[in-house]
Amino acid sequence: MAKKNGPVHQHGTTTKKQKPKFRARNEFRYNHSKRAKNHPHYVFGEYGDRLASFGLTTSPKQQYPHTELTSNPDPKPKNGKKSYIQHDYHLTHANAYDSKPLQGWQFDEADLSVVRRLKKKARKAIRKKK
Repeated sequence: MAKKNGPVHQHGTTTKKQKPKFRARNEFRYNHSKRAKNHPHYVFGEYGDRLASFGLTTSPKQQYPHTELTSNPDPKPKNGKKSYIQHDYHLTHANAYDSKPLQGWQFDEADLSVVRRLKKKARKAIRKKK
């Protein structure tokens, strides 16, 4: 029998657009994007060249859903003001954030359950979106 002279397919030659992988982060940085307006953010993950974060503020606006942080009023060290975390996540280019994380910032133990719930909900939404 004669062989057919059709195109030869090799494994791995087709390029497939790959989704960026999630890399966990646990840090606070200032976000300088137009939407965030230089507010501190809790960065919980990295997707390619974008950082996923929640906004922190001391004066919540009604149009953004938010939760008041409990016993330790503010993640910022030595700041006695009440603090709020936004429920909506931001997925912003990494160059919109400060290059170095803020030192000494952390959530109180009582707030970690709220933060974990928000992170889980955001990761699920990001996975559906991609």
